Amino acid sequence: KNEELTLLLKALANSRCEDRLTFFEDCLRLRRRERHLWGDTPLAKVFTDSSEWHLIKSKATLQQVTSAFYRAITKRASPVDPVEVFSRADDDNDGTLTYNQLQRLLESMNLGFSAADLVIVVRLADKDHRGKISWEDYVQTFRIPKEVLEKNDTDDMELDNQNARWQCSNCTYINFAYDQQCEICGYGWNGQIHVPNDKWMCDPSFGGCTYFNPKTQFYCDVCNKSKPDLIFVRF
Repeated sequence: KNEELTLLLKALANSRCEDRLTFFEDCLRLRRRERHLWGDTPLAKVFTDSSEWHLIKSKATLQQVTSAFYRAITKRASPVDPVEVFSRADDDNDGTLTYNQLQRLLESMNLGFSAADLVIVVRLADKDHRGKISWEDYVQTFRIPKEVLEKNDTDDMELDNQNARWQCSNCTYINFAYDQQCEICGYGWNGQIHVPNDKWMCDPSFGGCTYFNPKTQFYCDVCNKSKPDLIFVRF
């Protein structure tokens, strides 16, 4: 085994560890059999620079946590929203997470790892050794798929559209964005009275009361004024 590993490392000496890992994982995606984590196998040395071999055990833990993280955000009956948990953990709203904040985030996801394991992962997530984990480091460390982030953006946009409002210029009532006319006075969002397609308005310019009547009626239900175009109706 050691001899085979030595030969493999020699053959791949001119390729970067990142390129080796990318090729290996692309091959794994084509397999139909169960995929096993390589982090705690001899292959870990192939995908890790020799200067970081002392971190192999820690990186194996990171790989296991990352795998559990992926299942939590994609496979659960109620998937965890990675953007929401980051925002919730970032309680000081500075766009980064401290070690304690990230550890609490991971604990809240119930991934099944000990506090000691999560401490290891949190330190590895701090790429620049600044004592804080940026959003970019968070996405990169836990390998959050682009489609998950894009779905979150789409859901947020739909929610914003549902919650959007407009204020009626006539009576100042706050209406929902999907309301074509004011719920109170019937004015549209453009400041003009909006008459429903199946109604006619008793015309105020001819002394009418602005009531909306069904098109099947010829006289206003409220003031008994005639329909404006009644003159053109043939009986």
